[in-house]
Amino acid sequence: MKLSIMIITYNRSKEVYRAVQSCIPFMNEEMEVVIVDNCSPDNTKEILVPYLKSTKVNHIYHHSELNLGVAGGRNLAFSLCKGDYVFSLDDDAVIVTEDFFNKMIQFMDDHPKVVAAEVNILEPETKTSLNSRFRYRSKELDYDFIRSFCGCAHVLRRSFYEGQPLYPKKLFFGSEELYPSLKAWGEDQHVASIDDLTIHHLPSVINRYVGKDRIFYFLLNTYLIRRLMFPVYLRPILDTILGYRLMKYKMIDSEWRKKTRVTFKERYDKAEIYRIPLRVTMTLVKRFGFLAIF
Repeated sequence: MKLSIMIITYNRSKEVYRAVQSCIPFMNEEMEVVIVDNCSPDNTKEILVPYLKSTKVNHIYHHSELNLGVAGGRNLAFSLCKGDYVFSLDDDAVIVTEDFFNKMIQFMDDHPKVVAAEVNILEPETKTSLNSRFRYRSKELDYDFIRSFCGCAHVLRRSFYEGQPLYPKKLFFGSEELYPSLKAWGEDQHVASIDDLTIHHLPSVINRYVGKDRIFYFLLNTYLIRRLMFPVYLRPILDTILGYRLMKYKMIDSEWRKKTRVTFKERYDKAEIYRIPLRVTMTLVKRFGFLAIF
């Protein structure tokens, strides 16, 4: 199997149907679609399973008994994938570029040091890009290094990540992609951008964090991942910067401080510690900037 397309979904039957539909024209017998349904109470299964059977593409539909969130759902979906490469697509996104998957495979075949890459992610309604702002172009390569890929649409080299958790399983949602990206950099592999492959993100209003809650989970999860992965003696820097960022968004009253403590305790798992060397951390700072890394 050359490529697995994995999609996790929760209670978005119309959106996930549209996402799968956009993939089918570009699939062949060396590809599969793997869907993890995070215990949707709607009619997702009744819509998707008959459709997938009618297309005759290789597919797996797994209905989880629990809502595992984005991180846990992707961990499960990844474990079910058999492709050399695994492309993760959000359930509210669609493929745009013609011959999308063959072009992606060719890029990954041609660049063996790349173990994770995002594609060009656009939101047509707002005309904005979701791609990483933190980029670095090497003179020797024909692609940009990026700090971490965007979870909305990215491809992973399965041989690099198999046999280990892709994401800290309790993150649920927010900044989870930083964890596998730092793993790649820690092993002297590359995280890249494939700019000539485009998807459209059509953000669903269903099951979407908004406002301060959304900001909070991104900030806390990013801090948690850095705590898991950076050298221990950098913790005072991480603590100081988290405090500054929470202050910036006015999340410093007693209620927010309690939420920070409780959520961190719930999500931090020592079994998921994966320390990257200090020299790698400093190289990333040099490429992407201090605040992008810390």
